[in-house]
Amino acid sequence: MNSHRLVFSILFWILISLFYFVSHLWALANLPIFADEAIYIRWAQLIQDEPLRYLFFALNDGKTPLYIWQLVISLPLFSDPLYAARFLSVVGGFFQVLAGVWLVREVKGGRLAQLLVAFLFTILPFWFFHHRIALMDGWMTLWITCSLAALIHALESRQLVWAVGSGLFLGAAILTKIPAVLILPSFGVLLFWSSTKGSFWVAIKCLVVTGLVSLIVSATLLISPAFPQLFARSSDFLFSVTDVFRGIWLQTIFNTPSYLNYFWQYLTAGGVVLSLLAVMWRSSRRKALIVIGCFLAYSGPIALMGRVVFPRYFLPAALFLTVLAALSLEKLLISATRWKQTAGLLLLIIIIYQASQFIVPALSDPNQIPFVSADQGQYLTEWSSGHGIKETFFLITQAAKSASILVATEGYFGTLPDGLLVYFHHQDLFNIAIEGVGQPINSVPQKLIDDQDAFNTLWLVVNSHRLNFALPENALFAEYCRPYQGPCLQVWDLTEFIKSGSYAKIE
Repeated sequence: MNSHRLVFSILFWILISLFYFVSHLWALANLPIFADEAIYIRWAQLIQDEPLRYLFFALNDGKTPLYIWQLVISLPLFSDPLYAARFLSVVGGFFQVLAGVWLVREVKGGRLAQLLVAFLFTILPFWFFHHRIALMDGWMTLWITCSLAALIHALESRQLVWAVGSGLFLGAAILTKIPAVLILPSFGVLLFWSSTKGSFWVAIKCLVVTGLVSLIVSATLLISPAFPQLFARSSDFLFSVTDVFRGIWLQTIFNTPSYLNYFWQYLTAGGVVLSLLAVMWRSSRRKALIVIGCFLAYSGPIALMGRVVFPRYFLPAALFLTVLAALSLEKLLISATRWKQTAGLLLLIIIIYQASQFIVPALSDPNQIPFVSADQGQYLTEWSSGHGIKETFFLITQAAKSASILVATEGYFGTLPDGLLVYFHHQDLFNIAIEGVGQPINSVPQKLIDDQDAFNTLWLVVNSHRLNFALPENALFAEYCRPYQGPCLQVWDLTEFIKSGSYAKIE
């Protein structure tokens, strides 16, 4: 019997690994580059060019640099920088599958629960999407998962060496993205994990060790003179504790239904229902409630203090619900009661169906991915979406074969001009110049006027809703419109318009 189980487990892992990599690598770069992806890839390229100068450059924008350093290693693997960057996320996602299995094992989930959680991490939209996009959140959540698993092992075994390991993983999470510190309240909930005599004081020791080790790891950033900049932008995304006590929570609390909808859509209805059903079983109810407490301890501060909150900020919170769903589904499927088995199968079918509604368009037509409205704006319809970026890169490359070209773009970083620059890295730029000129564009960029004699061709790349003056229609060289009537990325050839002096009539 054991040999049959072993064969089944081996076969399952072969199949799940194949399915994971095929589904995650297929059409990996079809979704156009996102603004944050462009920034991170560009930072990594700068490190490749001048490591001593740019190694800690991310600190200037309030970001920790570990993920950027990982990108430096990943980018040379493929000629397409976007594919190479997203490949790093795919690899991290597979480790997330393994880490999820480890965590389920530590919370005493059975073999079936371990297999189920691997399957859920592979197909649930929350995980599927963030393991196919080059953002910090996936790797941060991976390190958090490992830290939680090691900490629970330390609590169960009472071996502080595992608490040291937990601290190292937590330190890596913080070095990946500062919001990893928001997991600390969840760690506090784990003080009540074990109910045996003396376990509370053991838990305190473990948490202290974990915290100190993670602090030491994070403190390595002090070697950079840019360290003070690390917290400079926190107010862009979170209200302060003072703001909360002054009553800002009375406003932010009304966003809670939207945040709950993120889980309903991206963990699927079946996944959420299963996670809530985890409290049904008396034998594991206490620990299920603690896991729910960890979920609330992480999500609550974001919901109350969030100034700008996107679904990806809740990815670590999705970890707790995914684990609970796997544990609950195992209980249903191995139950001796027929109706529980049937209910488990129905919920699993719902998960697979709803997940397929997300995965199929992601692999075929990314414009049709059923994002929640906040993500639809980010990745498909707003300026942050890189629709037309790669096409514009090819246009510039082609034009530069016969003439020197100056390209002025809206913005100074992000989708433009970084989205273009990432594709030109290590390319021949002998007669190409790309210059960000800010936004909105209220007049002909001065850069084009000043340098008109130095270049044969003068282009302006701008999003249609950020172009606030009229240009001759025949100067519109190319246009790439976003779905759902979003703004278009426009390429204007202003060569004749500027060199003839016509721009002076509208200045």
